[in-house]
Amino acid sequence: MSAPLFARLAIAGAAAATLGTVSVVPAGATTATPTPNPTRQQTQAANLATVKAKCDAQVQKRLTTLGDEGTTINAATDLSSGDKAQLLSTDTGDTSGLTTLDATIQADTTMVDALKDCRNIVVDYRVYLLFGPQVHMTIAADRLGSINAKLQALAAQLAQLLAQSKAPAADLTAAQAALTDLNAKVAAAEAADAGQSAAVLALTPQGYPGNVSALHAVRQALDTSRGDLKGARADVEIIRNALRQDHGTSSSSPGPSPSV
Repeated sequence: MSAPLFARLAIAGAAAATLGTVSVVPAGATTATPTPNPTRQQTQAANLATVKAKCDAQVQKRLTTLGDEGTTINAATDLSSGDKAQLLSTDTGDTSGLTTLDATIQADTTMVDALKDCRNIVVDYRVYLLFGPQVHMTIAADRLGSINAKLQALAAQLAQLLAQSKAPAADLTAAQAALTDLNAKVAAAEAADAGQSAAVLALTPQGYPGNVSALHAVRQALDTSRGDLKGARADVEIIRNALRQDHGTSSSSPGPSPSV
């Protein structure tokens, strides 16, 4: 073989070997650009944004609840003026405080600060665990007090009617026993209810969960008062039935007893 031919074959072989290691890209095709991995700073920023969004959602839920509680407070006809003012003050203060806290969280630049401030949504306000029960227990306590006052006045009227009644002796005996029980139950209900609104309104978020037992004590006292008033209402019906036997006084019988 001549030298020129040998040289040409060597060049061709080298070219073929080179082609074997090169990817052939069809005409018009594009190559994908690799997606860069997020930097640590970008990841931290995304995590912080997620935490802020979750905290904002929790604040907004509580603001909605506070708005609902405010409506409930204003609609409660048996609330004393002092209790109503205190509840509305707490409602307004919590609304303002949570709004300010949310702004602080959204301005936080570190995860540590955001998490610390988010925790304050719960521990500084206790909208669900404390304020909600305060609203409804205070309304209940004042309502029971109002019912008790009406039953006391009704008991006095019934006593006068019984003193003038010409109903059969057996009916009058049962009615007098019911009147005695009515007065006893009204007094017991008043004692159980006394001071309960003040007791529950005195509880603070900072005292939670240590004041849970105090919440339970108020609830128990209100249940006791409610039970006594239901018993008193049953006594009223016994007395009414006796008075109905006396046609001379039935027209003077007082109206229905207040519901408990």
